[in-house]
Amino acid sequence: SEEDKIFHLLASLGSEYEDLRSHILMNPELPSFASVCTTVQREEVRRKVMNVDIKSSVSEARAFVTNHKSSGDRVYKGKRPDLKCLHCNNIGHLIDRCWILHPELKP
Repeated sequence: SEEDKIFHLLASLGSEYEDLRSHILMNPELPSFASVCTTVQREEVRRKVMNVDIKSSVSEARAFVTNHKSSGDRVYKGKRPDLKCLHCNNIGHLIDRCWILHPELKP
């Protein structure tokens, strides 16, 4: 299915695309496969034009996470692509943790 193609494409992207992956998956409705491909291509062009150094941005992100772990804060580890809510169809949680049905769980 088109949804499977989208998940496969997003899963194949490197860790430097985590923000883009999260942005796409956070949409209330999953965009089309063609739209996701276009978004990924635009991001690649943006990185080339802006001269984004992947290694430095990854190491900066690691330092940020390390600093926050040492301070005792809970660190968000990202969405769980293996979980899909049957109520809202979003990725990252199950129906028993859906904020739409259980607003009291929202932090």
